[in-house]
Amino acid sequence: SRDRSSASSAFLALFPGRVLASLTACSATTTSFHLRDTMSTQAKKRKILSLEQKAQIIAEAESGRKKAAIAEDFGIPASSLSTILGNKESIKKALASGTSSKHKKVTRPLHEELDKAVYAWFVETRARNVPLSGSIVQQKALNYACLLGIDDFKASIGWLNRFKDRHNIAGKVLCGESMSADVDGATAWKATNVAGILSDYAPADIYNADETGLFYEMLPSRTLDFKGQRCHGGKHSKKRVTVLLCTNMDGSDKRPPLVIGKSAKPRCFKGSRSLPVQYVANKKSWMSRAIFTEWMVAFDRDMKRQGRKVCLLLDNCSAHHSNEVELTNTELRFFPPNCTSVLQPLDQGVILSLKRAYRGRLIQRLLLNCETGRETKVDMYMALQMMAAAWNTLGRAIIANCFTHAGFAEARPVNSAGETADVTDDGDEEESPAPGITAAWTRLEKMGNVPPNLELDEYIGADACVAVHEDVSDEQIIKAARNDEDSSDGEDDDVQDAPAVATASQVMDAFDVIRNFVAARDDDVAMGLLTECENRVTTLLAVKRKQAKLTDFWH
Repeated sequence: SRDRSSASSAFLALFPGRVLASLTACSATTTSFHLRDTMSTQAKKRKILSLEQKAQIIAEAESGRKKAAIAEDFGIPASSLSTILGNKESIKKALASGTSSKHKKVTRPLHEELDKAVYAWFVETRARNVPLSGSIVQQKALNYACLLGIDDFKASIGWLNRFKDRHNIAGKVLCGESMSADVDGATAWKATNVAGILSDYAPADIYNADETGLFYEMLPSRTLDFKGQRCHGGKHSKKRVTVLLCTNMDGSDKRPPLVIGKSAKPRCFKGSRSLPVQYVANKKSWMSRAIFTEWMVAFDRDMKRQGRKVCLLLDNCSAHHSNEVELTNTELRFFPPNCTSVLQPLDQGVILSLKRAYRGRLIQRLLLNCETGRETKVDMYMALQMMAAAWNTLGRAIIANCFTHAGFAEARPVNSAGETADVTDDGDEEESPAPGITAAWTRLEKMGNVPPNLELDEYIGADACVAVHEDVSDEQIIKAARNDEDSSDGEDDDVQDAPAVATASQVMDAFDVIRNFVAARDDDVAMGLLTECENRVTTLLAVKRKQAKLTDFWH
C-alpha cells in the first residue's frame, strides 16, 4: 500500500500545477455528463406496449389521426411509432392467429413449420370437442417433427409452455376433460376483443360467417333415419348439402348463401341459366380451404369495390385459414377453439331460424300435396329456391339480437320499418320467418304423416350434428394446403331429371288456372302480384319467339 502511494505521488509530480488542475476539471466534467446521461436514460426509459395497444395505435393511424398526437397519447417517441406502423401486418396476423393480446412483441418459434402444424392439429381436434392433455400435444409435436425431418427437436415442458403462451391456450383447455364449451376461454376472448371491434368498426361493418349442414329433402316421416347423423360419406351423404351463411351485425347485408353439393352438374339444373344462391361442389359436399378461400377473396373484393373496411368473425376450423391470401379490406378475427357455441352470433339463433323457415316451406308443400294426393319430391334446384326464399325472409331483428346474445352488446335489433324490435328467448319474432308452420304441422299429425312422439323442434334441428368440413389428416396438415379439391364434374344420378320446358301455350294456360283460383278468393294483393308475374313472363316469351325467328332466318 505504501509503495502504491509513493508511485502515485511520483506520477503527479511529473505534471505542472495548471495541467493537473485541467485534468481534475476534465474528470469532474466527464462524471457530470455520465450522471446527466444516466438520469436522462432513466427519465426516458423505453415504454414497452402490448400487442393490443399496438393494434389500437395502428387503428388510430389508419383512421387519419395525426401521428404526433398518437405518440403523445401513448407516451412513445416518433421512432417507436414508425416501427409499430411498419410492422402492422405482422401485428395484425399475430392477433388474428390467436396470439395473446397481452404479449409485448411478436416472437417467431425456432421451428416455425412445426409450430404451425401442431397448432393446426390442435385447433382441428378441439373443434371436434376431443379432450387433450399436455402430454398428447407433446407426442403429436414429436410425430410432426419426425415427418418434417427435424432431428434435434425435444418436446419439453418448456416448449409446451411457450407453445401455449404463444397461442393463448388456457390451461383448462389441456385438462383432459371433455367440455361442451370453453366458457372461461370465451369470457377471456370477449374481454380482450369485443370492445376493440365495436370501437374500430360500425355495426354494418362487422360480419360473421359460419357453415351448417342441411338434409335438404328430409320429410317428417324420415326424420328418425337422419337425426343425429354426422354423415361422413354414408348412405345419406347425397341427401345433404353444406351451407355457408354470412351477415353483418345489424342485418343490413345478408350475403347470398354459398351451397356446397356433391354433384357439380345436377340434372335438375338443366335449362336454368341462373341460381338464387352460389353453388359449388366436391365429392363429400364439405367446406374445404380452397372453396372458402375463393369465397373470402370475392367477399374482400366486393368490400374494396364498396370502399369499406370490415371485420369478419370466423370459427377456428382449418378450412378458414389460408396463408396464401392477402386481404386488403377485410380483417379476420378467429374465435378460440371450442368457444363457437358461445361466441358465434350465427349459432345463437340465425342458423336455426333459417332451417325453421326452410322446413316451414317444405311442410307447407307436403301438406298441400297430401291434400291433393300428390307425391312430394325435392330436387336440388327446388331446395335452392326454398333456401334463398327462407334466407330472404329472415328479419334484421333476429340477426341483431343474435349478435347481442353473443356479446356484441351494441347490436340494436331493428325490423323492416327501421324500428327497434325484440326477440323472445326462443328466437321468435312477431313476424316469424315461417308463418303457419305450427298449424301445418298439427294438420300433418292428424293426417298421420308425422311419426308418433316427433316434435316440430326435433324435425327442424335434426341435422344439427352434420359434419360440414373434412377431418384433416396429418399429411394435409404438414402440407398446409390441398392442391386436389376432389371436385365432382359428373352428373348426380340420385336426383330426378329436370322437368321438360313448358311451351308458351302451356304457360298461358297455367296463368289462366291460377287467375281463376285467386279471383275466387277475392285477394287483390295476390292478383296484383300474379299480374306483375304474368307481364314479366309474357315479355320472356316474346323475346324467345323473336330469337326463334332470327334462327329460322339464318337457317
